[in-house]
This record gives sequence, C-alpha cells and structure tokens, in this order.
Amino acid sequence: MWFKVKASFGHSMTIVWARFVALTGGILAVLQSLAGDPNVSDAIKSLLDPKLVPLYVIGIAVITELLRWRTAGPPAKDADP
Repeated sequence: MWFKVKASFGHSMTIVWARFVALTGGILAVLQSLAGDPNVSDAIKSLLDPKLVPLYVIGIAVITELLRWRTAGPPAKDADP
C-alpha cells in the first residue's frame, strides 16, 4: 500500500509530506471553527500548547529538508580549485 501512495505522488516524499502538512492544516482550521464549543476548545489547547508552536515549526522544517534531501540528494559541495 505504501508503494501505491508514493507512486501516486510521483515517488516524491517531499510532495507526500507537503500534502500531509496541508491536510493537517485544513483539519486544524476546521477544529478552530469548532473551538466555540468549550469541550473542543479544551481538547485543542491540551494537544497544541502555544508555547510549543515554535518547536512544531522547527520539526516540520527539519522533516521537510530531510525528505527533500532523500529525493534530490544532499546539497552539492563546492569543489576546491
């Protein structure tokens, strides 16, 4: 099954990750609209501590870069003359 998922995204883990991040953002947007309900609001706050948001962003950036390196290879090193 995993190979079918990768194949549907052109065998690019970066694209799979980007779609996952976009889907997660969409789900969070829907949950935010439901945040008027105190039960939903408390559940969101328990999962997404505002103090940890910078760590989430750093984690997403690191995963994105690692997946990009996996697809394209590590950055080229300059050759010494």
